[in-house]
This record gives sequence, C-alpha cells and structure tokens, in this order.
Amino acid sequence: MLKHTDGNIMQFVDDFFSMGIDGYQSIEPYAGMDIGFIKQKYGDKVLLMGNIDCARTLPFGSKEEVVKETIECMKQAFSWRWSYRFDQHYWLSHIRG
Repeated sequence: MLKHTDGNIMQFVDDFFSMGIDGYQSIEPYAGMDIGFIKQKYGDKVLLMGNIDCARTLPFGSKEEVVKETIECMKQAFSWRWSYRFDQHYWLSHIRG
C-alpha cells in the first residue's frame, strides 16, 4: 500500500508508519519534513518518494538550485535497495525545463 500525505506528519510519524504501508509519497521539505530522519528510521522498511520542493524550487528556482536540492536529497535519502522519485507530487506544467 502506498500512502500520500500533505504537510508535516512528524508529530505522529511512528503511528503513521506502524500502519504497515509499503511506500510513502510526498515528503514535503517546505512543510518541515526531514527525509534524512525518515530514511534513517523507516527507509529500510518502505519506499520513500519526495523531498524536492515542487512549490518553490522546481517552478521558481534556477537550474543550479534544482541541482543543489536534488543532490542534497540524494545524499540524505538514496539507497540502492529502493528507488526514489524526488519531487513530492508530480512534474507540473509550470516547471521550467
């Protein structure tokens, strides 16, 4: 089961992951979600998707800012065991290419 949330779920994150989910989508950095913490605590149990800011960085950031945020996200969360999609929602039409 893949579960999606919006916002910050850190106050009940243990309860959230105890539901037995297989994946978590939408780890929103601008909402205060910490993918490094989530990866460390739950990353060996679930697929994680998210943590590049699609509200600010992707649509309004420079190419350098997008690359920097992507690399930082990879450093915090990447694992060969799982694959990751780094935007927390989807590629929006207003994101510059």
